[in-house]
Amino acid sequence: MLLNGVNENKGETMKEAGGDAVTVDVASPIAIITINNPPVNALSQAVRHGLDQAMQKIAADDAITAAVIIGQGRVFIAGADIREFGKPAVAP
Repeated sequence: MLLNGVNENKGETMKEAGGDAVTVDVASPIAIITINNPPVNALSQAVRHGLDQAMQKIAADDAITAAVIIGQGRVFIAGADIREFGKPAVAP
């Protein structure tokens, strides 16, 4: 079931929000946001943008009363993505 752009119980990949780096699953009334940016879920621009988009969609849905953010794999978020060091800063 599509719930304001988020698939209930199926998980929508936030492709427009950062590739496959952030997904949202809804089991009403809880949204589970998963960060999947291997190998250590670095906080890249794509992840930041994906989290921003996910939170906006969740905030717009009155049926969702809580959100949980988890990291895929063994690390939640290791920190900044060093592959982006030296590049111009981009707002999420």
